[in-house]
Parts: sequence; structure tokens; C-alpha cells
Amino acid sequence: MEPIAERPPLGRLSHAILSGVAVLVTSLSIAICAAAPEFIWQGLRVTLGHPHWIDLVGALLIGLNLVFFIEPAMKRNRCYEAT
Repeated sequence: MEPIAERPPLGRLSHAILSGVAVLVTSLSIAICAAAPEFIWQGLRVTLGHPHWIDLVGALLIGLNLVFFIEPAMKRNRCYEAT
């Protein structure tokens, strides 16, 4: 790998852009993981305080989203990282 100073300007720009995108994705994932327990706790408090069938439907939709979209994407990502 060439040192950054010896790369052409376009190579340095693309490296900087990719580094910036990586930082944004990492920051977003950390923020989501940090906020998730609070969302779960607040949702549990609201649901137990005012149970309604719409809350159950919302929880089922979120669960379906996790099962059919997020988990396969994470599995594909793990396979991609392994190669």
C-alpha cells in the first residue's frame, strides 16, 4: 500500500471520503446501540401502563422487520467479512 502522500489527488480524495463514510456509519451504529435499551425501557413502561392491541401490532411489525430484513442482511455481512 502506498503512503497517502504519494497517492494521486483523486486517490487521496476517495480515501478521505471512504474514511468519512466509515466514521459516520460507525457513529450511527454506536448511537443506535446506546439508545436501544432506553427505547425498550420506555416502550415497556408505556405498554404496561396502557395496554392496547395497536401496541401489540406495532411490536409484531418491528419483530417481522428484524427477522426478515435485518437478520438476513447481518448474516450476509458476516459471510462477506469472512471472505
